[in-house]
Amino acid sequence: SVLASELPSTTQFEQKRKASTLLSGTKSNDDMTGEYYRTDGVRIDHDPYAPGMAEKYGLPGSTDPEGFDPYADTVGPGIYGGSVKRDAQTGEVIIGQQY
Repeated sequence: SVLASELPSTTQFEQKRKASTLLSGTKSNDDMTGEYYRTDGVRIDHDPYAPGMAEKYGLPGSTDPEGFDPYADTVGPGIYGGSVKRDAQTGEVIIGQQY
C-alpha cells in the first residue's frame, strides 16, 4: 500500500507524463533509470504515467480501490471477486463495475 504522502501531486504527475511521452514510450522515473518500482522493490513492467493511464484508471490517489492501480501496481478485490448486478434480459452490468 502506498502512503498518500508518497503519491505524486497533479503537477508531478503531469511532469512525469510529459517526460514519459518525450521518451517515446520508454519507461522513466525520477532518477531516469528507465524503470519504475513498487514500494516493496518489485519492478513495474508498465509505464504508469503513459498517456491515457490517468483517463482510464484515475490520477494517483484517486484510482478505484476495487480495480487496478497502475501507480502502485496493485489490484483491488473487484478484479478477482467483485460482484455486480446484471440485467436479466441483456446481461449488462447495472450495479457495480466489471473489470
